[in-house]
Amino acid sequence: MRAALIALLALIATGAASAEPAKVGKLKPDSAVVFLSGSAGGKDQFGFTPQEIFAAAIDGRDVVQLTFSGYTHNHLAVSPNRRYIASNRYVRGDTTGDGRLAADDFKQMWVIDLETGREWPIAKDMDGGIGGIAWSPDSKWIYFASWTDQAHHTLYQDRMDIYRATVDGRTVQPLTHNLPALMGETDPRKFVSDTAVSHDGKWIAMDYKPAAMLSPTASKARIGLMRVDGSAARVLTDGGPEPPQMRGRFGIGDTDPDFSPDGKRVVFTRSTKLGYVFKGAYHAEGLSTQDLLVVDIDGRNLKNLSPQPNMDTYGVPSWGDNCKILYTLWTDRPKSHRLAQYMNSDGTGVTSIEGLPDDINKVQWLPGLKPDHPC
Repeated sequence: MRAALIALLALIATGAASAEPAKVGKLKPDSAVVFLSGSAGGKDQFGFTPQEIFAAAIDGRDVVQLTFSGYTHNHLAVSPNRRYIASNRYVRGDTTGDGRLAADDFKQMWVIDLETGREWPIAKDMDGGIGGIAWSPDSKWIYFASWTDQAHHTLYQDRMDIYRATVDGRTVQPLTHNLPALMGETDPRKFVSDTAVSHDGKWIAMDYKPAAMLSPTASKARIGLMRVDGSAARVLTDGGPEPPQMRGRFGIGDTDPDFSPDGKRVVFTRSTKLGYVFKGAYHAEGLSTQDLLVVDIDGRNLKNLSPQPNMDTYGVPSWGDNCKILYTLWTDRPKSHRLAQYMNSDGTGVTSIEGLPDDINKVQWLPGLKPDHPC
């Protein structure tokens, strides 16, 4: 196993490429959010409408296109110094042959340099990750989850690890290969994704499933915490009251964690069985309804921030330096569409960002936004 891992990392490191000139947009002085959208139009070489990266002001004005890759991006994260974007692209199209681009299709990790206008792939023979991407506070490391076995895997039923790579891609390190043992498990298999890093760079939060939860019907994700140096690990949440089951394309459980600016709390989403939204878009049944919750890092003070009963899907929350929680809201009311909304950390002050494209997705705060009140 160790020899295979070393060989894999050697192969990954050779994937570092020199930065090639590219058309890259510039952030505007009032840019506050970044997001994905197909509003630029056109088709990629596989016949899909590319989902490029855009930025906008907090009121939805001054929309600027940042990438012109011609590919669909899956997840994105902006470095704390606001210079780089890390994002994974579907550069090989529909690799599973199911007629769409989804989490189990191959994705390649790219770095976009907003200062020089260059972009380059890193770890280019390695799948660019499932779930969220994160940065170290010094903007030198990119964190993402990918398959332990790059050649042979099945979505939700195989092993995944969290890795970190330098901006140039020359160094790639696995971080969670010993996670089950740290969690007190005897089976080394696990599935981790939805990576987040605390603002002090010491902790990783993740969507965590041990070996016993790797089958689709047993899949009940929980939020796990681990120190970056591997010195500690624990389960933070229990996945909620619903029994393990598939709800549309995804399983019941807790996903998409992000840390508060002070590192004392975590925001995440929890799937419920109240209904489905976006029927047929992601799955025949649609996306399961999801609530937005916060919890202290010691597991106390769990609070649901969503209105109850909630018939929408709150997705991929981003807890900004401005102390506000931003998220993408999938809703069928009055018609199927997505909204970018943010709220205070206690659930008050819900605000929709107007004027953005109808197909907005994976909306995230830009780093460095000043708070208008203490967190």
